[in-house]
Amino acid sequence: MQHISYFCLKRLCDELQKNIASEKITLSDCYSQNKDELVLEFNIANIAFYWRISCSPEFQYIVPEKGLKRAHQNSITLFEDILQQPIQEVIVPNNDRCILFLFGNQVVLQIKMYGNRSNILLFEAGQVIDCFRKKLSSDWESQLPDSRPSPTVIYDKQLKQEATFLISQGKLPEEVNNYLINSCLNGSVCLVKQSGGIQFWLVKPTSVSGEIREFTDFQTGLIAFVRENYRLRRFSTLFTQTNSTLIGEKKWLEHKIQDSENQEQLMSDCSYELFGNLILAHLPGIQPKQKSLCVWNFEHTQEVEISLKPELAAVANAQRYFQKNKRQRIQLEYINQQIDKYFGRLCEVDAALSELNSCTTLSLLKDYRERFQNLFREKKQVEDTEILPYRKYEYAGYTIWVGKNAAANDKMTVQYARKDDLWLHARDVSGSHTIIKKKSGSQFPDFVIEYAAGLAAYFSKAKNATLVSVSFTPKKYVRKHKRHLPGQVTLDREEVILVPPLRPEKEML
Repeated sequence: MQHISYFCLKRLCDELQKNIASEKITLSDCYSQNKDELVLEFNIANIAFYWRISCSPEFQYIVPEKGLKRAHQNSITLFEDILQQPIQEVIVPNNDRCILFLFGNQVVLQIKMYGNRSNILLFEAGQVIDCFRKKLSSDWESQLPDSRPSPTVIYDKQLKQEATFLISQGKLPEEVNNYLINSCLNGSVCLVKQSGGIQFWLVKPTSVSGEIREFTDFQTGLIAFVRENYRLRRFSTLFTQTNSTLIGEKKWLEHKIQDSENQEQLMSDCSYELFGNLILAHLPGIQPKQKSLCVWNFEHTQEVEISLKPELAAVANAQRYFQKNKRQRIQLEYINQQIDKYFGRLCEVDAALSELNSCTTLSLLKDYRERFQNLFREKKQVEDTEILPYRKYEYAGYTIWVGKNAAANDKMTVQYARKDDLWLHARDVSGSHTIIKKKSGSQFPDFVIEYAAGLAAYFSKAKNATLVSVSFTPKKYVRKHKRHLPGQVTLDREEVILVPPLRPEKEML
């Protein structure tokens, strides 16, 4: 990390110290408008210049800027006690990664670039009186570093690597040490781009390979490094986010396809049309109030047991199964449409994933996301889940609401549900009201009622039972009186279904 090494900080301060010797320099402003980033505004002969300092644990730097505009909002002034005060001296303690700005009355502003513990401290009479990153509690007990002269030593790993390489080429250690120190303090700087990222070098390296850009001006090279580093970080973050989004979408689509195919198989295995035809074929043998019919299918390959409603005549029971078959065909058509839609989107996701690795730069990645923008569009929240009194689920094209608590049950049932919606609740235990939203022109399929009843059972005190009795009725038969407690209602009529509690899939957005 040569960009925050002693040599780099020394070169940053040398020019400033030269100006202090001839002109009066003041710290005219000090503010923060981004997390863990501080801006120092210096003034010399009514000309402003800036240092942008990042103490972020992810990436630390000090970079000079010629012009910065302070935001009108979301910015805060810091270290006000030293604003408009002349800077008497700037010191970089030898071999240390910090800068000391000396003001009058024993006031010192310390910028310490200590990796993920980088911070900016204000001292008075040797004691810390203010701190930029206040969460670093140990910094309040910090002491000023020793600024007495000492021999310059190379600590940086990159420079040590370069020194080892040069010595291996036959050069003397003392000669190599003097060469590196002189180059670091006075020479050109280089950016080395490798597959793993970009490195800042205060010397032109011979021990590493990669694309090398050389800058004769130190500040220009430092600015280029910070900007290129940010570009690479933005690319890495966006690439990871893109890959994660696509993989998550693929898994979700595969799950939905499997779930839809399972529903299709279950519905195909249950032939309501066959039940109706078998009832008609055995009319003479069906007795009044008979509860079931056990006969062989027309191919005599399988014995079929058909449930009958005893209060209905045999022909009416057959008609009931023909109506169920009609609704089942509609549901099967919808499920097949959903499967086709999921497969189409899955093909898009697979195509996008196969092309992602060809995006090697930020501009290519942005163009890529633009071409596949429908895959990265933010999921639209139709309603605010923090305000809505219910959880929202989808099953076989039907929307199901589940109340969040007693007060939410009342609000959902009374204010949100319509009279033709189907209302469900676990019998004789406290639990969530559950609503199946009515679809125009269709009845509630039995398997959808069973699914919603399973949710009502799961979101009740009986969630650990094997089977739970669940009442269901059109919402228009649910009454809420003033004397009722929160969540309590009266039913004018109801039907009961016995189902196991069903743990739901993830909520809809």
